Amino acid sequence: MIQVVSPGPLTLILDQGRYAGLSQGLSACGPMDPLSLHLALALTGAGEDAAALEFVLQGPVLRFSAPALVAVTGAPAPCALDGVPVPMYRTVQVQPGQTLHIGSMKEGLRGYVSIAGGLQVPPVLGSRATDLKSGLGGLSGRSLREGDILSFSDGPEVCLACPPLSLPPRDMPWTVRFLPGPQADCLRDGMEALTASVWTVGSDSDRMGLRLRGTPLQGENQGSMITEGVTMGSLQLPPGGCPLLMMADHQATGGYPKIATVISADLTLCAQIRPGQSLRFQPVTLSDARSARGLLLTRTRPAPVLACRDLCVRFHGSVFTVNVTERETGDELHASR
Repeated sequence: MIQVVSPGPLTLILDQGRYAGLSQGLSACGPMDPLSLHLALALTGAGEDAAALEFVLQGPVLRFSAPALVAVTGAPAPCALDGVPVPMYRTVQVQPGQTLHIGSMKEGLRGYVSIAGGLQVPPVLGSRATDLKSGLGGLSGRSLREGDILSFSDGPEVCLACPPLSLPPRDMPWTVRFLPGPQADCLRDGMEALTASVWTVGSDSDRMGLRLRGTPLQGENQGSMITEGVTMGSLQLPPGGCPLLMMADHQATGGYPKIATVISADLTLCAQIRPGQSLRFQPVTLSDARSARGLLLTRTRPAPVLACRDLCVRFHGSVFTVNVTERETGDELHASR
């Protein structure tokens, strides 16, 4: 069992999403950053369908009453077990009575906590994901609160590590790659109008989508379109001309033209960019998109940890603790500090 000592600003129970509910008008409500959730689950051997936690800006404080294997992924955040720093992107053994504290992020926006065996809450329409708008899934369709008790199943004994998420500098526009959408030809000035602009993420962005601010785009026949399906990564063009980038809690259908679709390899950037930051759009081919996804999955694939030790290093009179992890990649050993 896990007691929630402090939930953080917004912590949700999530899995891959409630796609069976799309035909009934429900949102899928999967992870905002699918790659980071995938890595968290892989590091604990929890399985792709298992439920985990997604947190925003600051992580939760969790007290464990049973032994567990835990992994934290996503944007960089300080993690400590009973006050002792522990690494992200690595399986961590937690003993009964220990408390995991996840602090505030200096960059990025979202992180994930996976427990081997997965969190156990009743599935709704085949998913444990929290739908805040409909009040379904998770813990009564809401975010975590202080004092909540979470259950998890026994999981496999694994010890894995993978490279951490690398984000671009905050003070420059992030490049987001896209494919033309089904209504790309509605842009009066073509895709050049989209790619030539720098777009700022609005403060009213949320899990449903990112509201982008910039020079409005001119579209044609925007009010005469028949409503059709929407997917995560769809870039819609509303009458005001400032695009809406659909994210995890997007509606099942929409009547705005979809001028572009962000490639899956860049959805992590869209999930981690903060309000007030800016981005640019870059067109790519379908072959480019497939290659980018394959390369990303190859670079982040978890590998077994062969050895892990803490070294004490004295530098200019100060003592630092350095965690050294050896992991196997092919036939070679690498040490990461």
